[in-house]
Amino acid sequence: MNILYRASIVSFLVPILIACGDDTNQKKNQATSSSLISSSQQSVSSQGSLVVDYIYPGNYSHIGDESKTAIIVRTPEKLDRVYLDSVEFMEVSENIWRISSIDLPLNTINQKLEIKGVAGNNSFNFQPLVVSNDFSQSAGLSDRASASDSLAFSKDGSIVYFTGSQFGRVSALDLATADIQVLYESTQKKRTYWPLALDYKTQNLYVIEHDNFYAGGTFDESLGANFIKINVVSKETVSTRIINEKVNVSALVIDSNAKYPFSKGRHLGYLVDEESDIGLQAILLDGEQTAAVGGMNTTYEAGAEFTSDVDRTDIALSSDGQIIYTLKNIPEPTLLQLSSFVDELGSSSLLTVKMPLKYMDLAVKSATAVALSPFNSSVVYIADGRDIWRANIETGLLEVISSSIPGNKAKGVGPDFSGTLTDIQHHPFAEVLYVSQGSFGMMAVDIETGDRSIVIN
Repeated sequence: MNILYRASIVSFLVPILIACGDDTNQKKNQATSSSLISSSQQSVSSQGSLVVDYIYPGNYSHIGDESKTAIIVRTPEKLDRVYLDSVEFMEVSENIWRISSIDLPLNTINQKLEIKGVAGNNSFNFQPLVVSNDFSQSAGLSDRASASDSLAFSKDGSIVYFTGSQFGRVSALDLATADIQVLYESTQKKRTYWPLALDYKTQNLYVIEHDNFYAGGTFDESLGANFIKINVVSKETVSTRIINEKVNVSALVIDSNAKYPFSKGRHLGYLVDEESDIGLQAILLDGEQTAAVGGMNTTYEAGAEFTSDVDRTDIALSSDGQIIYTLKNIPEPTLLQLSSFVDELGSSSLLTVKMPLKYMDLAVKSATAVALSPFNSSVVYIADGRDIWRANIETGLLEVISSSIPGNKAKGVGPDFSGTLTDIQHHPFAEVLYVSQGSFGMMAVDIETGDRSIVIN
């Protein structure tokens, strides 16, 4: 019989402090010639240009010292054909086009690939895809150097928002142009992890800005964190002091549609605080009590309890908004499921073991991040050292899909993962993962092959 433990409820309120910021997510995706017209409407061929999203390997990316790469492109409109020279792309899903392998001259910096599209009698030149594969694995990237802690895709998948606490920044990466725009910059550089999440409904980006210096496992307990809200449309930035005690928030999600039962229609986010015995908590996103944090009246199934000394854990909200998934590593890596309930007595939640992260002779060593597939609710991806695993929560199947560990375990080619994989996010429309590596930047992973590219160095 499982023994159940109930956590106490903790919450507190904080004042609001105003700051300033910046924005992105304008652009793009329009034909500069006439709109796409069918051949029955137009008998004379026309040529124009079209801005597309280069999802893999990414524009101005580096594929390591490899002579081949897949290319995955998202077009803004329906096309009949997409091709590079004489090689045809395959449309693998709506407006997602893929070449599984294209040959490239080796040891070349900033190669420009001219990709084109056709719709009826109209042909379109895409902006060039620029790729490097020199042996240094860094040329062409130095002018775009940035740290990457935590990731979030825009709703249309054209922008990657990311935090880089080493530089004290929140930035946006445009997948079409590879331009990086700084949305928020702190007055001092930090060394702690900054979780980030995007509210698709309000277009607000939320960031936990830890201001406590972390080094050698020691926190300055006199310092806390700010809750930063950046509207990516209006450019307004608001900073609210949320916690005035030792804190280590490792992950944040937003219940944009207020479907998670505990939300009860309220505008809430959910976070993991590794310095709290409660672990999982709710945070108010707006109103007079903005940034108030509290427990969720959680009952813990035996084996699902949190301890205050766990290493980095992550959190993800299911696509239907009904389930929150999170991770723990002590005593062994485990995927947990947080269900919530509302009745006449109020709201409560139950944390249970969903899946031990081991299968036959395979086992995750230290789970640092989790991402959910937008195409299959049974599939989750787990970051672990220099491995990325795919787990099926219904069958229990666990397999490595990309690994830069030498030997029999290696899966996929391209640059090695470096340092700790601090976050992973699945592109909303393509089978590609984007991976944060802290001070080592950001990488993209082709799920089909496990191949890797450097997006930000």
